[in-house]
Amino acid sequence: MEEQNVPPPNPFENISKARKFAMMAGLILFVATGMLTVVNMGFSLEFGISHAGFMSESTMWIAHTVIGMVAGILFFPKKAIIASISGGLTGAAITGITKLYISFRDNLYSIEFIIPVLLGMIIGFVVFRFLLGKPKEIANKD
Repeated sequence: MEEQNVPPPNPFENISKARKFAMMAGLILFVATGMLTVVNMGFSLEFGISHAGFMSESTMWIAHTVIGMVAGILFFPKKAIIASISGGLTGAAITGITKLYISFRDNLYSIEFIIPVLLGMIIGFVVFRFLLGKPKEIANKD
């Protein structure tokens, strides 16, 4: 018998437009957390490091944790408590990893902003799956 090449199922095909919009908004919030960390540390692509932060260190951590909690809830609204815990951890992880990543850099390319964001999001999703206890689809059913 001849095997047919069947494309794998698309996990996003059963997601409503409103849910996709909420997930994109959550992703934008996570990226904004990383960008705000870089800007708050006084780093700009044009001028390098100027150490001209606009938030205190504690305010930055609290704000990014809360932003992460909101983003987590946007990703998984029906699991709001678990999502807010893992989202808050993701916001804090993105902040910490970004600070660590750019602390030893003299210059930074714009695409490099995504590296700490992705690492922080991986940590957050691992924690989310751990707290959830069992694998679930990301479709409208969760």
